[in-house]
Amino acid sequence: MNGKSREILDLISRRKVNILCIQETRWKGNKEKELAERYKLIYSGTDEKGRNGVGVIIDKELKGGIYEVKWKSDRIMCVKLEIGRGSTTIVCGYAPQAGCEEEEKNVFWRQLDQVIMEIPENERVIIGADLNGHVQRRRCGEERAHGRWSVGERNGEGDRIMEHAVAYDLTIVNTFIRKGEEHLITYKSGDRVSQIDYILCRRKYLPEMRNCKVINGESLTQQHRLVVADCYIKADTKVKHKNQRQQRIKWWKLKEEALRNKFIEKVLEELRLPEGVQEWWEINSNFIRKAKEEILGKTSGKGPLEEKEMWWWNEEVQKEIKEKKEAKRRWDLTGSQEGMETYKMRKENAKRAVARAKAKAIQEAYEEIEKKNGARQILRIAKARDRASKDITSIRQMKDTSGVVLREEDKIRSRVTSMTLRGYHRSAAAEVNKREAQRGCGGNMVLEK
Repeated sequence: MNGKSREILDLISRRKVNILCIQETRWKGNKEKELAERYKLIYSGTDEKGRNGVGVIIDKELKGGIYEVKWKSDRIMCVKLEIGRGSTTIVCGYAPQAGCEEEEKNVFWRQLDQVIMEIPENERVIIGADLNGHVQRRRCGEERAHGRWSVGERNGEGDRIMEHAVAYDLTIVNTFIRKGEEHLITYKSGDRVSQIDYILCRRKYLPEMRNCKVINGESLTQQHRLVVADCYIKADTKVKHKNQRQQRIKWWKLKEEALRNKFIEKVLEELRLPEGVQEWWEINSNFIRKAKEEILGKTSGKGPLEEKEMWWWNEEVQKEIKEKKEAKRRWDLTGSQEGMETYKMRKENAKRAVARAKAKAIQEAYEEIEKKNGARQILRIAKARDRASKDITSIRQMKDTSGVVLREEDKIRSRVTSMTLRGYHRSAAAEVNKREAQRGCGGNMVLEK
């Protein structure tokens, strides 16, 4: 993921992908991150740098429906969200390779079993995973889980995949959609081709999967290819949620000398000088507010489209990445040694272009900080980083005390109010107990649930 997030967003916006499961993120920790164009990345990593890691990227239309995230390990995570009027669980997995120890493989499949067993039967489940196994052709008793279309010879890991799918009545979507071999191969390394990346769903939801194919020519990874499934979920009429952003005065326009002088003149003309401070404020504050709104204007409250990670996405970087994509597409079509060498060269050129662009942008930021208003710039950066760490978003659903998901706005508001009041009473009781202890009364206030 390092240096590739902007390129990934370019891919999924161009391909119109709403949810993307990614493997081998190689980032530490379990976190959520806002990306450009209001996409949300939720990832699960390990404390050890440079190993494994999985993540899910969700677009701006669906991210508001997230109500639960489970970070199982650096190989498995799941995100629960509301799509339509039902709950959908997205599971992202990354199985150990064939050469890993047997115990590591057993741990992965036990954790995946646990995740699936915890999901209610009436909820939709979609699994996007690199399972590192070949399922080959179906065998007797596997008709509900395996279609007819696959490549490669089945191995031990493929047996585990099929056992898991049959046990939980899951369907391997890749194998049910008829495609040519070129659109079934998900992994290609030299002359070796195989199908190891899969999309699975519960059998009863298979009719929602209208298409599933491999897209060739994308250059994000050298060996793995993008697997895309078209899922059609029946939804109710879309409810438009009111924008709660506050309208703000455009104070930054005071940097313009003409507007600044106009604002000063307007204020000085109408300014009154009564004797008392309180009287001065009551008389002049309303006028000052009115003057600044008329001259500077107010924001709409909708807010601009956040273009995070665009600070280094310049023309040189875009050009190099475009050439890399074209080289990858030619290599996929021809499979020649010359095509592979050209792709590797373009890939290195794109890496260098990204590194140069980032270094230049950082240097310019340092130079800006060293100027007269550097302290103010540092404060803005600190506030922005603090807001990013809090992951503030709108709440469209939440759970009640019994674990049932609430979707109606009035019920959610009632639930939040009760939680706030309960928290207030607890803090008040704690304060009373503290005071009583200081007086030596030994009393204790008890709150009823």
